[in-house]
Amino acid sequence: MGGTVDAGSFVGYCDVQPIFRARCVTCHANPPVAGAPMPLVTYADVTAPARSDPSRTVAQVALARVQDPVRPMPPSPAARATAAEIALFSRWVAAGSPAACASPPFDGGAGDPADAARPEGGIGIPPPVDAGPPVVVCTSNRYWMNGNNGSSSMHPGAACITCHSRQEDAPKWTIAGTVYPTLHEPIDCNGINGMGNTQVVITGADGRMITLAVNAVGNFSTTTPVVTPYRAKVVRAGLERIMPVPQTTGNCNSCHTEQGANGAPGRIMAP
Repeated sequence: MGGTVDAGSFVGYCDVQPIFRARCVTCHANPPVAGAPMPLVTYADVTAPARSDPSRTVAQVALARVQDPVRPMPPSPAARATAAEIALFSRWVAAGSPAACASPPFDGGAGDPADAARPEGGIGIPPPVDAGPPVVVCTSNRYWMNGNNGSSSMHPGAACITCHSRQEDAPKWTIAGTVYPTLHEPIDCNGINGMGNTQVVITGADGRMITLAVNAVGNFSTTTPVVTPYRAKVVRAGLERIMPVPQTTGNCNSCHTEQGANGAPGRIMAP
């Protein structure tokens, strides 16, 4: 791990942390989810010998995969790494994957290997599966109080399509749900204010992509037909959180409940 580059182009672990955060840890969390074989959370994770080829590090194999046109990482519907990210990642691997930081750590910590070994790995993204008893909290501390009066802000967190199917004059959504900042938030609690910076991107089985705006209480919806099974991701301020398992229902909050149902860990979370 001891390679060097000239001081003017030094790249340390903290410089590549945002790349792992943005492109990898949705699935390569600790513990991994959606079939990912290992976490990519800490410095030790990314510099360990690769399972597929112990003569190379995980970072070396990951660098090859993000550039692989046939088996790319991250997989669709996630956005591919940019040319600038790949160039930075390449320089870090070529330097021997040094632990030292040329820039401040992503989360403002010390940035050395001990810091990287913390549960967050210096990356600062909450894991998609939480540990311990669920803590239910309305982060926004604001609630929908207007009953069934029609509004795009009504009943955040409720199973929208279930409710609308019972109302003759209600819009017939094909996809609808709510984005929250944490996993366990009650029905009618306002979610994130997604105005202008948050979207839910749906990719149908036919490859058609639909981008849905997230409103001021976290709600999103569409009446556009979607070919199932579809894939989904939440995009917010340049970061992504991907639903790794294709879905056949657009009634998002029927699974993404306060406690989670049918394999969902809880609410749809913003990245």
